[in-house]
Amino acid sequence: MLSFIKKDKKRKRVIIKFLFIKISLKSEVYKKIIRIFPFNILFAKSIINELAPIIRFLDLIVPKKQNKIVFSMDYNQMAKSAIYYEYLKKNYPDDYEIVILLNRENLGTRYKELRYLYNLRGAWDCITSKYVVATNCNGTLKFFKSNRHKYVFLWHGMPIKRVGLIQCGHHGKAKTSYYNLMSKYAYFFVTSDIFKISMACAFKTDYNRVFITGEAITDLIADTSDDKKIKEWFNIDKYSKVVFYAPTWKMSAKTQKNTQISKEFNNIFYLDDFNEESFIRTIEDNNILFIMKPHPMDEFFYRKHPEVIPSSDNFKIIYNDDLVEKDVRFYTIYKFIDLMISDYSSAPLDYLYLNRPVVWINSLAEDYGKHKGMTLEDNFEMLMLGPKVVTYKNLEKEVIDGLYNDSQRAERERLLPLIHKYRDFNSCERIYDVMKNL
Repeated sequence: MLSFIKKDKKRKRVIIKFLFIKISLKSEVYKKIIRIFPFNILFAKSIINELAPIIRFLDLIVPKKQNKIVFSMDYNQMAKSAIYYEYLKKNYPDDYEIVILLNRENLGTRYKELRYLYNLRGAWDCITSKYVVATNCNGTLKFFKSNRHKYVFLWHGMPIKRVGLIQCGHHGKAKTSYYNLMSKYAYFFVTSDIFKISMACAFKTDYNRVFITGEAITDLIADTSDDKKIKEWFNIDKYSKVVFYAPTWKMSAKTQKNTQISKEFNNIFYLDDFNEESFIRTIEDNNILFIMKPHPMDEFFYRKHPEVIPSSDNFKIIYNDDLVEKDVRFYTIYKFIDLMISDYSSAPLDYLYLNRPVVWINSLAEDYGKHKGMTLEDNFEMLMLGPKVVTYKNLEKEVIDGLYNDSQRAERERLLPLIHKYRDFNSCERIYDVMKNL
């Protein structure tokens, strides 16, 4: 990379200025550069990669601030570690020096004081901090792999599909390297005994490095500060019921090629008997607001194929950009939802915190089993509390039954401890109690 830069003196000067002059996100110059030349982020990463040996050496000799916490975030992970950040800022505003390091996109207007991970100031913040909080593997571990830090990894959510090192197939040297580092240095936080075992296995880590605390994100469900914005955004009071559809990631052309999951899709449910006219008639006749949020990795496909999106005033599709624009945190929407539809996502496991009905689309289990594998293999359906369907006809039937009868409520309540040991909206407090004693 350095030899490439040396061949172009102009590019070299631009990169050096980018890295060393006004490198803070507070800098208007920096913001303009990122907007006009986003490829400079890649150059910055490359420069920091070249400096990795020096950074690691400094990390070994520079004293750590015992009260300094770095939150490594990106846009897609905003609702994960950001909630824990808000908890600390609210409850311990004077006890810790807290820094948000951005490693991808803007987090919106809610977070004012942001810095960028891939520059010298961001590196110094990591070097001098005792705690690093993140949602998953990211750039911080690549440079600061030492026991001098306490890595608090909150992860994406509790997995139905396999994650980490036990996924079926090959996930590349970079991912494997990250996962191996996580297994050695990270502390994990889960919602129940069954996920403590599965996460310890997924990352081949010490069982005692996994703690049952609940997820920070479920605390957000009880938060009411976004309620007014949500009601105005969706005109909630206009509708009798709200159904939320949260499908998991399907469309990775590279890793899921030649599987049913990556086939050219022609409807949002991936169900062969889907009838759009019947769907629209059902939601309109029952005055249902139907909200769909694609997985962040699939948003591109829905934007590219608007023809698959049903056309009705009762149907809304939202993207991550919409949440940022509206300054609404995803999990604050949950309290307004009467029923969720999903497949193998972790989103319905979080939603079950409220003991409300979930209908599971289970038509691609075989493909997922071959591609990624399921956490409990043949018994993964025990985590899917609620009816499982493989046809649109049954999906429609179960949705109506769940909305107006909810015949499985008692059974969900009985089995919920498998997924959530705690349902008191105090997960952040338990995470903090663990973190301060690491």
